[in-house]
Amino acid sequence: MLSFRELRADCATHKFVSGDSEIDGWLRKKALKDHSARKHIVTCAREDDKEDILGFYALSSVVESARALPDVDFFPFETDAFFPCLQLVYLAVHQDHQRKAYGSIILAEIVRNFANVGEYTGLPALIVTPLNEDAKRFYLRFGFTEYPRGPRLVLPIQAAIAAVEAANAELEAGGEYPLKRQAR
Repeated sequence: MLSFRELRADCATHKFVSGDSEIDGWLRKKALKDHSARKHIVTCAREDDKEDILGFYALSSVVESARALPDVDFFPFETDAFFPCLQLVYLAVHQDHQRKAYGSIILAEIVRNFANVGEYTGLPALIVTPLNEDAKRFYLRFGFTEYPRGPRLVLPIQAAIAAVEAANAELEAGGEYPLKRQAR
């Protein structure tokens, strides 16, 4: 079972290898600084009894152009040209654990947290820019949709809430589902 905790100075980032040099370099050299400055909130996934990082994700608050996402419902503040979003900056799994559903478990944690926070704060969307076509297919399976133009994907808050409700119903029926609650 995975547990999640925010990045700390004692996390073994130097041992993490995803196979993507940009992601691995950022985790080793900049992640703690960005996290401490709250530029990105970095959360590490570990197996309960292990110290090594199995995977991690980084989230950031951004603003998005209403013209880029015309179908996203949002509450306009002072202008209706932009709205706040949660951006998934990085999601990576150690190369020794890839293709074993850990990425799905980590993304499910992100979607679940986004659904909970977004519902109460009015945050209308989670966005991501996939690094490649495999990553794009991965996010699309979780309900993300393509922007009208460009490489980014979006998960509206309504879709996140619906996914969590469906996962909870599946669990109550005795089944397993990728959005199941993991130990903290």
